[in-house]
Amino acid sequence: RDYLTEKQKEKNLLLEARREEPKSQPWAEILEAPRTAPADATGVRAFLTGVLPKKMLVPDEVTIPVEARNSFEEAKKMSLQDSTDASLLLYDKLLTSSTENGNQSVWYKTVDRVFEILQRICELTITRNAASMGSSFTSSHGGTKRARTTLDESRFRADFAVLIDDVLVFMGEEKPASTTEALNDIKNKLVWTSVTHGHELPYLLAMSAAGTKAQFFVVESGTLSDRVKSVSDLFDISDSRQRFAFARHVINCARLSRKLRELIGATPVHVPAGRDGVVTLFANGAIKHVPFKTVKGDQTMRYHVVKETLKALYKPEPSSRSVNYVKTKCLLHDVPNCVQVERAVIDDGGLLLTLAPRGETVAPKPENPKDCAVALAALRDVLEALKALHLKGWVHRDIRWPNILKTQKDAKTSYILIDFEYAAKSGEKVTWRNDAHQPEEARKSRGTTQVGWQPKHDLWQVGALLDPFAPHNNNDDESLRELCDQLLKLDPKINVDAAIALLGKVPSSSLSSSFSSPGA
Repeated sequence: RDYLTEKQKEKNLLLEARREEPKSQPWAEILEAPRTAPADATGVRAFLTGVLPKKMLVPDEVTIPVEARNSFEEAKKMSLQDSTDASLLLYDKLLTSSTENGNQSVWYKTVDRVFEILQRICELTITRNAASMGSSFTSSHGGTKRARTTLDESRFRADFAVLIDDVLVFMGEEKPASTTEALNDIKNKLVWTSVTHGHELPYLLAMSAAGTKAQFFVVESGTLSDRVKSVSDLFDISDSRQRFAFARHVINCARLSRKLRELIGATPVHVPAGRDGVVTLFANGAIKHVPFKTVKGDQTMRYHVVKETLKALYKPEPSSRSVNYVKTKCLLHDVPNCVQVERAVIDDGGLLLTLAPRGETVAPKPENPKDCAVALAALRDVLEALKALHLKGWVHRDIRWPNILKTQKDAKTSYILIDFEYAAKSGEKVTWRNDAHQPEEARKSRGTTQVGWQPKHDLWQVGALLDPFAPHNNNDDESLRELCDQLLKLDPKINVDAAIALLGKVPSSSLSSSFSSPGA
């Protein structure tokens, strides 16, 4: 036991030494980003086959093929046994493996190590999907064996992925049968959206692998079937000469990835969302994860109701689908003044929603807008959204200022309603929110005698937002106060059309900035 402990300490020290900044290897020059990104697949092919900005040093023990010497050269007095250079991790598999299993692991080890080195020499946050890249091969009795992982079997997750500052730039698929099967997975899994990759990015990088074979591709923007194009020959990594060419392609992919990341723009921001979800904000929209999780005290039956309700609203893509699968539009696709769902994907844990556009909150919780004119303009747009939503037989149930965003397009300001995760069919007895922002009869409706949430209850929430801006001592005009009272009293004469009409009659004199909200 003492002997094994000491050996482990030695191993840890060696690993720590390998993590140090490269000493003899000029990685900063080798992994330098190009000044411009190639415009198309033809340009990418030429870039990947090009020589490196600086030759990579290779230990004396490794024999470099003649055709690779324009990018690689022997490094005098560098040894695989005692080198602390970060490139040792790359050489260990890339250049010296001779077994069949060792050859199969070269492709993912090479990608992993190159991007690991890139992360050390630049100020980028690089996430390598190591759980899938590393766990698919496990050590057993001194050798390696193939082991399936849940990541490999996921319908929508790549076998490996490289993210720079939380944006996917390089992905790959590996199949034991053929690279063609892996390529089909790339075509099926990667869905291009303007939210995640903007409008300026021309393509993403990809690789397919099977056994000792690997090939590089670009995935161009859009949804055309021929958007995945080859940018390399098919490499056989069991051939030591082709390993050097493969390594050069991986390194050039890392260089090009840096340039692609520059084109995307600002770094995404992660923020917490309701029901333990997470929203990742991009320049043009957001990706939101909505877990199928109920609040404390709810039971399994209610969990099922929530799950089925969200599925009925968002129409997500199923976890498995046939070749002839036809995407169904989300129910919100033609609702004005509400967030649009570019894509919805379902898994066992919840929903993954790609949403657009991105806007600014009208007022952060628990405050109200400081400007009455802004508040009324926002609520007019919200009522238009509710009109269309109610005609579809659905209710929102969570109309609060944090769920109303201000957007601008072509110099025109508008307001959109977001966060439909508490929505339900009109009259449906679904309750998973219990706070003060609901009418009295809804708060009394817990249990077996509960009444379903009606459109009038949505209007009550609008009235609650309007209330601070409709003081009782307004001598100029009483229409705003009258509308607010009707909404809060659940007046059966008031519906969404009437509310829109009445709000449109509020004169400008009622929009005095003297109406300050309690939270302003």
